[in-house]
Order: sequence, then C-alpha cells, then structure tokens
Amino acid sequence: MDSGKSLSHLGDLGRLPNELLWQILDHVVMDTPRLTHAGMCGLYSLMKTNQANGKLIQDGYMTDERKRHVLVETNSLRCYADLDDATDALGQSEPEYVGGEPGEEPDLFTGIIKDDCLECFSGILGCLPEFPMMCHNEKGWSFFAAAIEARATKILRQFVTSEFPAHAREFLFCKPHPGSRWTLSNLGLAAAFKDAGTFTALFQYLQNTMDPTTFKMTIESKLTDNVKGAILQFMTPALQNMLDQGGIVIELHQGFYHG
Repeated sequence: MDSGKSLSHLGDLGRLPNELLWQILDHVVMDTPRLTHAGMCGLYSLMKTNQANGKLIQDGYMTDERKRHVLVETNSLRCYADLDDATDALGQSEPEYVGGEPGEEPDLFTGIIKDDCLECFSGILGCLPEFPMMCHNEKGWSFFAAAIEARATKILRQFVTSEFPAHAREFLFCKPHPGSRWTLSNLGLAAAFKDAGTFTALFQYLQNTMDPTTFKMTIESKLTDNVKGAILQFMTPALQNMLDQGGIVIELHQGFYHG
C-alpha cells in the first residue's frame, strides 16, 4: 500500500508528548468514519520508521484486544459466519459488483483483500472468526469471492496452502452470495475468473479428501456447463491429469454458448 508513505514524514513520534502523540495516531486511525486499510497499513509503515515508534504503536493499537476495540468503535468490520447467516441478515439482495460499488470504501478486511496486503491480512486474523475467508462480508459476499474478484494472488496462495476445516467442501459448493440470481459456487467463481492456480489447488483438495466414486459423482453433478466451459479455457496439464485420474471427462451440452 502506498498509503503508509504519507505517514513517514512524521518521523520519531516517541519524542512527542504522550497526549499529542495519541491525538496524532487517533487521527491517523479514525480520520474517517471507519478504519480503512489505508489507515491500518499506514500504522504498519510508521511502526517501521524506528524502534520507539514501533513499540508505541504496537502497544497502543496492534494488540488483538486493542484492534478489536478499534474495529467495534469505528464499525469497520462486520462479517457473517456462512451463507445461511448472510442470507438471514441480508435476504436475497442482488448486488452488481463482487468487490462493492465502484468508489465505495469497503469494510476493513475486504479492503485488505482487494489490495492483496499480506502484512495487514496476517495482522487482522486474530480479530476475526476462524477460517475468515469462508465467512461473508457486510455486503453478503464470501471473502474468498472478494479475493477471486480482486485477483489477490498472495492472499489466495496463502488460503489454498492452509489447512482446510471440515466444512470446506460444503463452502466450495455453496454460492458466494445469497442473491437469488447467483448460481455459481465459490469453486465455480474461481473457474469463471480463470484463476487456474486457485481452482487447481482446490480441485486437488477435493480429490484428496473424497473417495474416487464420490469425487467423480460430485464433480460431474456440481460443475455447471458455464463452469466447464471456463475450465476448458484455462486447462493445465496438472488439472487434466487430475481429471484423468478421477475418470472425469468435461463435455459441454450441445446448447452451451460461451460469449
């Protein structure tokens, strides 16, 4: 993030009186109605200017307890545990954009994901539910879907190489948003955006955690023609090998059209 560069001129805040110091930091963190990724990233940047700054900011803002307090105070992050929770809260609204309306400031975690910032991503995990990428943001989108839309390669790479929970298979075949017109699954969205690396890693996870018969039946029944058409556009040798091992042949129905 470039936002932190604007804070480097503040130099050694450790020389300032404590009262003035906290006024400056509070302004950095809360100069908008919500804590944004730019504000959080700026604090991390400022922490690196010298040891004194780092300790002051770490103790004052970067403990998990303090971060949770700031998130509540600024209403900067609201997330839903799963699709059902998001549906109960939001109904079946039909947003046009996965990452939020153009020009709209997203919630903190979605903003971090959109900017593919691993430092802030790791820094906020202690304030979030377990397996947060499988949760949904305040607009109803899964955080995984936000990462796919933003092509957040570093965060997605960390996600697909992590240990998945027991409900991961269910999540991958769930819709990324409760809207009634959304038929793509989270896995299908990765295919639609032609993210070969993420899709292949998730496909490998499914193959490794299901018996061959169940895997074949599940993949053949869950992949829509639109998803199959997308897969054919980014087919890799590794993915083709997995399909061959599973005895899965991707064939499109005669009426399929991909514009």
